[in-house]
Amino acid sequence: MQRSERRADGLDRFVRGYRDLARLPAPDLRPIDLGELLRETARLFDARWAGRVALELSLPPERIMVRLDRGQMEQALLNLLNNGAEAALEYPPPHVKLAGAWIDGAVRITVQDNGNGIDAAQREHIFEPFVSFKANGNGIGLSLARQIVRSHGGTLALEDETAPGPWTTLFCIRL
Repeated sequence: MQRSERRADGLDRFVRGYRDLARLPAPDLRPIDLGELLRETARLFDARWAGRVALELSLPPERIMVRLDRGQMEQALLNLLNNGAEAALEYPPPHVKLAGAWIDGAVRITVQDNGNGIDAAQREHIFEPFVSFKANGNGIGLSLARQIVRSHGGTLALEDETAPGPWTTLFCIRL
């Protein structure tokens, strides 16, 4: 019975993810303070992961206003952070970082983790819908995050190099 319940739960997550991916509405763009967005996303992350995965938050030194759909961008960032947290759990102490800044005339938001990194052979497929390299993954999170960022006129990429420190994986959003 337990195996059937797990399978049913997995199928339910898949269907919900597919629905979210297929019916993403156009973003409702409004001026949003980047620092406020990052703080709120960090609070949402901590509600799920506090005590299990440490979150380092790096806020921009000045106020940066950007036109975003707050709910959609929080979802994209949480997808990235949750993936990072899941990867980092296997590499104590698990740690993720969320940072935002104004660099070269654009908003740059990064999510990093200290997990095992992403295998070179998998890198070109990680944003494809329904492709997952996790045991219980459904392949929706990264695809949905990229779709959200693109609908905002931005890019989401897995960077080749990470920042100094414990980081093994770096995702970068440019808006």
